[in-house]
Amino acid sequence: MKKAVILFILFFRISAPDLKAQPNCRFAFAGDSTCRKACELVNYFLEYNQGSFESQSGLDMMLSFCPKLAYAWQQKSIPFLKRGDFENWRLYLDRAVELEPELYLGYRAGCLFDVPRDYEAVLADLDRLEKLRKGSPLGMNPSGDVDLRIIRALAVRELGESGKSLKILEETISDLEKQHRLILRNL
Repeated sequence: MKKAVILFILFFRISAPDLKAQPNCRFAFAGDSTCRKACELVNYFLEYNQGSFESQSGLDMMLSFCPKLAYAWQQKSIPFLKRGDFENWRLYLDRAVELEPELYLGYRAGCLFDVPRDYEAVLADLDRLEKLRKGSPLGMNPSGDVDLRIIRALAVRELGESGKSLKILEETISDLEKQHRLILRNL
């Protein structure tokens, strides 16, 4: 049982390197006290219901103090996605991507795949992320249950390229099997 728990933890850690969380405000904004204070307020306003007047007003206030706080832009976008207001969702999330593309491109690609099903935009985001990562794993979708390479393969399939999609899936499965063998060897 103990080995199974360790395997699960190791697998999850290797396959999900991009778990999103509030940034470490003291580290992220060491020299900027205004942005650091705005960043520290994020958790306070996220205690309100997501998308509520209080939550959105608080995020607006933080962004007026520190417009470079990508996490707040991303948090502000979520209620619009859930309501199906893709125009406003993109407006806010695009700002987060602009500020921290390596953190939010995969998130946006996963959302674009799941909800508005904009497969060309999904592939554009994943291609850009791949260039930024320079060979590092792309990460996982927003809910953390699907490797972004699988999302790429499915988007390619939806655009009519089944052969290319199958090749991406085979490469992804082969890579995941290698990772699992490495984990098992190190136990």
